[in-house]
Amino acid sequence: KVYSEKSLRKLSDFIIENNLYLISDEIYEDLVYKGKMFSPGSIEEMKERTVTLSGFSKSYAMTGWRIGYMVAPVDVIKAANKVQQQTLTCAPSISQYGAMKALEDEESVTKMKKEFEKRRNLAVSLLREINDLSFYEPEGAFYIFPSYSIDRPDDAISLDLLEKQNVIVTPGSPFGAEKHFRISYATSEDVIREGIGRIGKYFNGQ
Repeated sequence: KVYSEKSLRKLSDFIIENNLYLISDEIYEDLVYKGKMFSPGSIEEMKERTVTLSGFSKSYAMTGWRIGYMVAPVDVIKAANKVQQQTLTCAPSISQYGAMKALEDEESVTKMKKEFEKRRNLAVSLLREINDLSFYEPEGAFYIFPSYSIDRPDDAISLDLLEKQNVIVTPGSPFGAEKHFRISYATSEDVIREGIGRIGKYFNGQ
């Protein structure tokens, strides 16, 4: 789901009225297909109430480099720094140099977004052919979160898909949604076709 500027401004009003803080995880900011990216920290009244988190693993495909950043009020940064210094010391220097180089490359980010959008459209079209599944079309990131009607727990369904079809999905219960599972389309179109085809065989065979 990509939240609209209107929704986020409404949330911000609630936060200000109730003297709260907002943690805004914006790691998928460059992978938005519907709607428009809007950062609550850009609202003047929210600057001292917003902790913005992001990194390089999604937009720049730097998963495993363990490099990210936080933008927050000075007192929050100081408190977080006490914890960070005693646990990680610092981000690896090679990751920092990699991140600096990545920031110079806007072309790859745009190309990757277009490729992910193609994969999303393919995955959505294939999943719609499986009768027992229903889902909302993803507006960002690279996941789809289908629900199903079979009377079996999602961890059992996920294990079945692994053992019987050699397909890995993530059960929905840890995300607060039973009888759902999450699939990723961060792979090639051939693998998407094969994987969703196997999911279809499983549900069509029930």
